[in-house]
Amino acid sequence: MRKTLTYVFWTVFVVGCLLILGFANKKHNGKTFVDYEIGFSYPGESILIDTANIQEVLSDLIYSLQARKITEVKLREIEDILLYNPYISEAEAWISFQGRLKIMIRQREPILRMIDAKNKSYYMDESGNIFPYQLGYLAHVPVASGNIKPICIPAGKSLIEYDSISDPDLKNLFELARQIDLDDFLNAQIAQIYFNGSNEIELIPKFGKHLIEFGDFENITDKLDKLIIFYKQGMGGKKWKRYKKINLKYKNQVVCTKI
Repeated sequence: MRKTLTYVFWTVFVVGCLLILGFANKKHNGKTFVDYEIGFSYPGESILIDTANIQEVLSDLIYSLQARKITEVKLREIEDILLYNPYISEAEAWISFQGRLKIMIRQREPILRMIDAKNKSYYMDESGNIFPYQLGYLAHVPVASGNIKPICIPAGKSLIEYDSISDPDLKNLFELARQIDLDDFLNAQIAQIYFNGSNEIELIPKFGKHLIEFGDFENITDKLDKLIIFYKQGMGGKKWKRYKKINLKYKNQVVCTKI
């Protein structure tokens, strides 16, 4: 008898919950669009997009939703529109119980600004994607410049769809920029990556007047490790002022030229 009562109780409880949920869902679906709210996730310190940018992108669509039922709001369409923006890496849209459209956006995080041989600027993010440089929004990241060949976008592709990682030169540049970005010391010290007329790399520091001769892209990790050790063990005190060049091109050694 006790088992029967327990079974009846749980059956009634589950059915009751389903009825309540069904009623709440019906009431929710009957609501009209009220307003929207935008949230941002900035992986680093750089801010390249803000609420005003998104409001401009979605203005026509939001206007068309006024007084319409929330069931008519096409969330996937909103996400696709946002993801077309080259500064956005992720976008999620959903409707709250109050009928408010909520949007969460994750901005791409630049780790490098590139200026090619034709003086066109681009950003490269932490995944190696290339996206446009935008006036008025400055990311505090190292700058790569000099003899960098212009980026040729395949027909029918946008800049963000261009597979920069498949380009050997950009792949190597990305790896160098990525390793600098991942090391707090190097990230605070390296201001510029310069490709000279011999197509070799020179690093320009933020502090000190010396030039770092990096050479080609061979042994990127070893060269950066040597530079870190040299800075920490050989550049203390007033030694910053002794050198005009630090050469990392030779295996297992750092060759310096004094002023």
